[in-house]
Amino acid sequence: MGIQTKTQTDLQMKAKKVIEEFVDLTLMAIDEQKKRPFKDTYAINQLEQSVMSIYAILLNRGDRQ
Repeated sequence: MGIQTKTQTDLQMKAKKVIEEFVDLTLMAIDEQKKRPFKDTYAINQLEQSVMSIYAILLNRGDRQ
């Protein structure tokens, strides 16, 4: 494994961790929003679907590498 490949792999792993943390924090924020008495259910559901799509893409990309 060359230096460039190792650096690229390291960056990909760091990016994956950052995205995973973003997904986790966003899902926690969504859960908190769902508990509020006055909420925009449509917007919450759209955000949740978007975040889960991002996570699914991340998982699929990881399988190919």
